[in-house]
Amino acid sequence: MRKHRIIKALAVIISVLGLGLIGSNVNQISHVTPTITAYAKDTEAGLTNRIANFAAQRQQYYYPQITYNTRDLGGLRTKNGKYEIKPHMLYRSANLHYITPDGVNEVNHLRIHNDIDLRQMYGPNVSIHTKPQPGEFHLMPSKGLHIHYYQYAVEDSKEEAETWPIRKRLGETYRFGYWHTKSPTARKAYHDSIMEMIRNGRNPRRNGALMFNCTQGRDRTGVLAAITEYILGMSKATIYNDFLLTNYYKYQSPYMDQISRINRFYDTVDKNYGNMWNYVRYGLNLSYNDINTLRHEYLKRI
Repeated sequence: MRKHRIIKALAVIISVLGLGLIGSNVNQISHVTPTITAYAKDTEAGLTNRIANFAAQRQQYYYPQITYNTRDLGGLRTKNGKYEIKPHMLYRSANLHYITPDGVNEVNHLRIHNDIDLRQMYGPNVSIHTKPQPGEFHLMPSKGLHIHYYQYAVEDSKEEAETWPIRKRLGETYRFGYWHTKSPTARKAYHDSIMEMIRNGRNPRRNGALMFNCTQGRDRTGVLAAITEYILGMSKATIYNDFLLTNYYKYQSPYMDQISRINRFYDTVDKNYGNMWNYVRYGLNLSYNDINTLRHEYLKRI
């Protein structure tokens, strides 16, 4: 029996490497995720300087004319330094509700034809305990945008109502300590978003670029970006820096609260799945083929 399992495991590894799809990255991410302490000793001033430097490096990928938080993931390099994300294919953003005519022109110029909206749909028959922000209303784009929308809501109104007492008491601790990692709604949304990235990336000339957003482009969008960057082989430092950029663009600081959120996400993943690899494979139900196809479509050798 043990011999059979070993043979089966070797067959899976061989099949993955045999795809010829940047298979060398598989070993990089299929490891136990360590407790993240990269920023544990940083002061607020130190973090401000660190993220300001990262923002300067990423300036060419920033599109404030669309929203204050729209940026291309292109150019982010893998941990081994051999690959980077292809530019003009994958964007993260705040919602487009208040986009200006100049922003509309920029979206069309960049050929952003598809948008994954991670917000939930609110309507007159939906019973919720909190009044949503204006930007939380789904699908309210300005005239002139030629975008196909995909709604993959991370939060469900029924689940939200059922868990409201604990959500109200724990706030972001609950969202990052449970919702993003264990909620069936959230896990399905992240799975479906990755699969949409794969479908869109297979023919970017025809399909155009893909954007994903929530309200501010910070938490739900930040988690999806962290998952995507992990799959593509980015380092923890890169994932953290990109996660914190939202606070830089909106507030210039502070960063400590955002660090506690992403730390809580990773710690909860470790606690419930053992490591990030298991979360991606079994929590999000992404296959080896899905993972390697995403890399093949969105990474290029430097």
